[in-house]
Amino acid sequence: MAIITEGDGEDPRALFWPGYESVELLIYNPATDEYFATGAAGQWQSRHCAASVTGAKYVLHEPSRTLMYLIPKNACSTQMGTVLHELGFRPAAGSPSRVWNGNAYSHCLNNEDYDADKFGKYTHLVVFRDPVERFVNLANYAWCINRGMFSPFTSSCKSKRQLLDTMHLLVRMNEANHPGRFEQHLEGQAWYYDHCPRIDTVVRVEDLTDYMKTVMNVEPYNCNVDGKYELTRDDLTEEDIARIRENWAGDFLLEERFKELFWINPTK
Repeated sequence: MAIITEGDGEDPRALFWPGYESVELLIYNPATDEYFATGAAGQWQSRHCAASVTGAKYVLHEPSRTLMYLIPKNACSTQMGTVLHELGFRPAAGSPSRVWNGNAYSHCLNNEDYDADKFGKYTHLVVFRDPVERFVNLANYAWCINRGMFSPFTSSCKSKRQLLDTMHLLVRMNEANHPGRFEQHLEGQAWYYDHCPRIDTVVRVEDLTDYMKTVMNVEPYNCNVDGKYELTRDDLTEEDIARIRENWAGDFLLEERFKELFWINPTK
């Protein structure tokens, strides 16, 4: 039996399990009026916590000699789907969301496996997404595409407002997981950029299709399921945007930091 200990005021703040001699913190979510149980250091786990925190995974497009870093919610499914499709796989055969199956993971390379000599002649590509749009996409994904993504944390959300507030909380909670296993989708883009061995070209997510066609000479294979947009940028308040700026502060500096590497789309 767990013993609930008291924190400030009358709110329970921790669970103590005498039989296991362990403590779990209780994190309060005012959006749904419930508590999340986390580890003693505030760490938590989901289905998508990274096994490796050394940097982004990447995939190779051999015909164009392009190394593409895979940042969650930055069109990584399009990047992976395009490579798989060229190799003869049908990444969306079972379901539009079934991009990340055994075939995909067998072609993913881990950051720790990077070989500077082997990949020296490859163009190292990273995708940039407006941080606010990325947050909207992430929240929308959790709201109407994959509602089990952050379960049980979002399972009690009955409105968009509750979902947005809960997502803000989860992004903040994710910081407590460093330097251990963190949730990949909730991580800001800046962390991935800072852990890329090398970056040659930055492409805005809205320009990726044109870049693939004109530079990589490949037809993009978009097999993701982001066709549902029940939650949009219009659902955000000024306070929401301020919280995104606070939580993902580094993402708002990327355009200036890497301005010399951004691809200029000749079609626009």
